[in-house]
Amino acid sequence: MVRGNLAGSGERINGTGGGIRMVTKYKEEALNAVDFAELTKYLETNKRVLPIYNFLPAKEKETNYLEFLIRNLTGEDTKNIEYWVRDTEQTTWHVDGDEVTQRLPGKHVDEIADTTHLLYITSNGYTGGDLQICVDEPYTGGKLLNAGSWKPRNGAHIIRIKPKPNLAISFPSNLYHRVMPFVPTLSGLTPQRLVLVWSYWETTPVGYRENHHWGFTNAVFGPVKWKENI
Repeated sequence: MVRGNLAGSGERINGTGGGIRMVTKYKEEALNAVDFAELTKYLETNKRVLPIYNFLPAKEKETNYLEFLIRNLTGEDTKNIEYWVRDTEQTTWHVDGDEVTQRLPGKHVDEIADTTHLLYITSNGYTGGDLQICVDEPYTGGKLLNAGSWKPRNGAHIIRIKPKPNLAISFPSNLYHRVMPFVPTLSGLTPQRLVLVWSYWETTPVGYRENHHWGFTNAVFGPVKWKENI
């Protein structure tokens, strides 16, 4: 079982300008080699069966490996945790909030998480795919979290980070960010880009008040059951 601690991790200043200093926390080799190999094996084995969106309330006991892992490696057990895993996903500019309600007809609740955290698991076999974070145009509400049409203004300060295995990053969830387009380095080669993501919430967003796991069943988005022995 992974036993590490990302709390108080080292910081690297990315970009320039007083308004963006210390916005992004950045730590290479976040886990030791043995723990990272264990996590990588678990996610590679289970990535296709994990629910799309998951939530662990602060006062509830962990029910699966990832919940135990996130609490253990961050040392944080007083906040609500939303978590998900993404495999070779390219995204447009968006912020991290209650995406569950954004997917449900007539909901679209405007709630934003506090901080977003990423731990890259695999990253090879492709060109492009950098993470971009726009640090001086935070979300102001009143629109979809992932509308797809938002673009940073000319001259905006944008941090650009190249993924690498065992790299941990965190930043405020109200900052627009995206995964840049990527293509295989060789024709016919399947890119490997797997990342574990979690967000901290002070409150329980509307989308998780009745169900803690969401995904697709027969192409229909809705609550799903997921529980493991840990």
